[in-house]
Amino acid sequence: MESHFTVSDNFNIYYNLAVEEYLLENLRINECILFLYKNRSSVILGRNQNPWAECRVDELIEQRISIARRISGGGAVYQDLGNLNYSFIMDKKIYNLDKTFEVVLSALKSLGIPAQRNDKNDLIINGLKISGNAFVYKKDKVIHHGTLLVSSDIPFLKKILNGVGFIDHFKGTHSRSSIVTNLCSYNKSINMDIVQSEIVNSFRHIFTPDSKYIPIKSIENVMLFKELYRKNMSFEWLFGKTPEYFLILNYKDGFNTYVELRLHIVSGRISDVEIHSDCLSNKKIIMIKNIITGQYFFPSRIEKVISDIFLCKQLRNNNDFKNYNLYPELFNS
Repeated sequence: MESHFTVSDNFNIYYNLAVEEYLLENLRINECILFLYKNRSSVILGRNQNPWAECRVDELIEQRISIARRISGGGAVYQDLGNLNYSFIMDKKIYNLDKTFEVVLSALKSLGIPAQRNDKNDLIINGLKISGNAFVYKKDKVIHHGTLLVSSDIPFLKKILNGVGFIDHFKGTHSRSSIVTNLCSYNKSINMDIVQSEIVNSFRHIFTPDSKYIPIKSIENVMLFKELYRKNMSFEWLFGKTPEYFLILNYKDGFNTYVELRLHIVSGRISDVEIHSDCLSNKKIIMIKNIITGQYFFPSRIEKVISDIFLCKQLRNNNDFKNYNLYPELFNS
């Protein structure tokens, strides 16, 4: 068996997810890689999740908090620089779930942290969650990756992982809430560097003592890495991969005109719109429907379309809004 480890010094979630997937795609036979990384404030969705059900997307954009989608399943997580991500990328023939968990548990034990693994594959201390884990199985390769709360902003975590609540029915994975805590609550002398170092030492001890460090800077100019990085930041991946859902939105403008929209969303886009309103102008209702049908779903932008159409005194036809931009600037670099 050949084992390696690497540590990212880049805090961009899209970059780190691209590195992880690149390492998976280029994994050699009988190879095992440990990849450690941290991210700036980000919400990371599971592969089959609905961003609107998991977090307040518009608020995240406003606060310049990145939103990402990973290739594994499971629930949404909030991460900041107080959270350490570990990723075991392995040939399926040498993969052993107990062994990868033992790397983390042994590292924590050496720091005086009495962590345990529960039946949901979370790591807990006295019933409180410190680590969630998810998995990717791709032909003859496996990813086991997880989070580790070292000194994260837990009050903000609880606030930000809270959907908007207007979705009627949707397919996909629902996140399950857990009571969480930080490692530093149990050992105030530890910090991120200490935890990271202990995990590397534990990895070497449990896998192979001669595990070599591999730099990742060299992959930045490789075409596959660039493609994965672009994919991670794309609307198509972030919102287009959202499972089908239905919802109802209600608006009232400054003149007390009431508008109810019943929307069917497929691949993140508005597939069908049914509008009920006390507005006397059928022309405006038709215009709203024509503009938003086929667009990616963003509640704040839909509200702006409705407001602008009702307030536009010189409105003549759809061409007045043909270049209407529904999309905010989404991503941090």
